[in-house]
Amino acid sequence: IKFKFDPNTAHRSLKFSNKSTVVSRDVEGAKHRHVPKRPERFVDGPYRAGNPLVLGDVAITSGKHYWEISVNESTIYIVGIAYRSTRRDERLGDNATSWILDRTGNDYETRHAGKPHKLKLDPHPVRVGILLDYEAGRVSFFDAETRRKLYTFKDHFANPVCPAFGVWDGELTLHTGLKAIRDLENQPSFSR
Repeated sequence: IKFKFDPNTAHRSLKFSNKSTVVSRDVEGAKHRHVPKRPERFVDGPYRAGNPLVLGDVAITSGKHYWEISVNESTIYIVGIAYRSTRRDERLGDNATSWILDRTGNDYETRHAGKPHKLKLDPHPVRVGILLDYEAGRVSFFDAETRRKLYTFKDHFANPVCPAFGVWDGELTLHTGLKAIRDLENQPSFSR
């Protein structure tokens, strides 16, 4: 599946480059940039550190799909999926409408419905792969360089899901249009 970041859903502090395939946070620039208010745009809500989130510009309702994200120099980010209808004033993973991998410094966790699962990842992945099997209700996270499965959520998707992202430092770069690699599905991992 090919997609880009959807600027219409983006928190006002995010900026895009390379045809909306690279996202970074620019708090100072956001003060001077006109960003139209939209109901689909993420807002800060109660978060002191802001809520710099964005969805991909595709809604997935069937099939198996794989994409990767280069996390570059980012040490605080979120990657995963969310219902297109997810609330825009909540952090991804804190609600029942998103399934995410969260890195904060050296700490990693997966989260859905506010329930965290801590992960020990060393070395730090520089490129994260996400494999979504919509009908099976599975979303898996991988270290894309080593092909090591990091975690799998098992659930039932009742609505269209979108790729979902958050970045507090550094930048995230999308790599889409990749084929789902069959051997990834058979890797052992933690799962919920």
